Amino acid sequence: MRNDQIFVLLLVVLLPLSGCFDGAVGDAEGADDESSTTVVNNYYNNTTNSIVMTVHIEEGQTHTVHLNGTTLQLMDVYSNNNGYWQLTNGNVGISMDCENGFTMTTYINYGINYDNPYLPTLPDTECELILNYSPANSETLATEKILIFSETNLISL
Repeated sequence: MRNDQIFVLLLVVLLPLSGCFDGAVGDAEGADDESSTTVVNNYYNNTTNSIVMTVHIEEGQTHTVHLNGTTLQLMDVYSNNNGYWQLTNGNVGISMDCENGFTMTTYINYGINYDNPYLPTLPDTECELILNYSPANSETLATEKILIFSETNLISL
């Protein structure tokens, strides 16, 4: 008699967990909530859906980029250090001239200790950017670089 009671008890406990009563007893599957919130990590979503570009700039030379409604995220910079290409910390000089008259000269820091910065372009405005910019009165030439960018769209706030 005791064995029968244990068998029935196990049957009552284990049968619903086995899924034999699909949707009736012990259904362990949760229902989908139609009003869920989506959290988007822009860095990862943008980089997987965007264009990746590279540009090689010789020592002391510049490269001009025209952007309109997009910006470039600086992913990696390789610098030539006496014949050895290295991924290190440093900065890239940028000169920007936009169609609305806005101008800017700045340096973008890059490398191991920095997140991947975006170029400071303006939405809905065509801008010309000179990469590897070095002021005319500078005595040191900008080093040879390979710049790797990801292009993403800008939206006005």
